[in-house]
Formats: sequence, structure tokens, C-alpha cells
Amino acid sequence: MQFKTSTMQTMAFGLLGFFALIILINGFSIKHNLLNTLYGVKDLNAYNSGDYQLNSREGFTGDKSIKDDSIDECLKRKVTATTDELGGEKGCADVKKILQEVKKSCGLEGAKCMMNLLSNNKSSKTINLDNILGDKDNEDGQKYRQYTELSQSLQNIIDNI
Repeated sequence: MQFKTSTMQTMAFGLLGFFALIILINGFSIKHNLLNTLYGVKDLNAYNSGDYQLNSREGFTGDKSIKDDSIDECLKRKVTATTDELGGEKGCADVKKILQEVKKSCGLEGAKCMMNLLSNNKSSKTINLDNILGDKDNEDGQKYRQYTELSQSLQNIIDNI
């Protein structure tokens, strides 16, 4: 059985398109699984799954309407709603654990950058600390400062949860 050249080309392009579609779908699935594995978030879905269902929304409590409440009441509702969005007490504990792991990772990356800075600025007898602190253009120095700032921000968030 012989096919025309144009028919063969059409079938080949169709087959290539099909394979490209399969590769794209698998690529997104692998990326999703990889990110979940790296950051320890399995299937945390604060809106749909079991223990993480929203019980209230900001500013609304059940069926009654809220008129002029004090600032304290509004802030309490805000805290309650945000806690519910995070999954309640269990969800907050999970978020705190995840943030602690991310902070630990930031600390390790910052230490790696500092070790690179120290190794680049050492001589045979001493380490030049002035170059480490004063060099604004060094890539490792910039990364170190960014990791340190991120780590401090994460610690502030963890302390406030």
C-alpha cells in the first residue's frame, strides 16, 4: 500500500503534534510533583479539601448582618477568617512548619554564598573582610544579602503565626 507524500507529511505532523501534546502534559505534571516534593506541600488546598474548609469569611458571620462594630470586633473577624483560610489551627501549624523549612533552606543557601565569598577573598595568610563587606557588585554578596533578608522576613512571619 503506497501513500502520497502529502498524506505521509500530514500523518507525520499529526503524530508529532500528538507526541508534543503528551510531552507538555507530562511536563506540567512533573513540574507540579517536583515543586510539591521540594517544598513539602503535598496536596494542600485551603479551599476544597477535608480539614482545610473555610468556616467564615471576613466581615461575615452566618446570616445576620453586621452594622457598626468596633474596631476590635472587625480585627477579631479578620484574624478568625485568615486563620480559617489557612486551615484552622492544624493548617497554621502546617504553614509554620513549611515556612521553617524554607527558612532553613534560605539559611543554608546564605551559608553557601558566604563560603564562596570567603574562599574568593582569602590570600595565603589572611581573609580580606573589607572586600566581602564593601563589594556591592559581587554576585555571591548580593545573593547572601537577599537570602539574609528573606530569612529575616520568614522569621517575622513565623513568629507572628
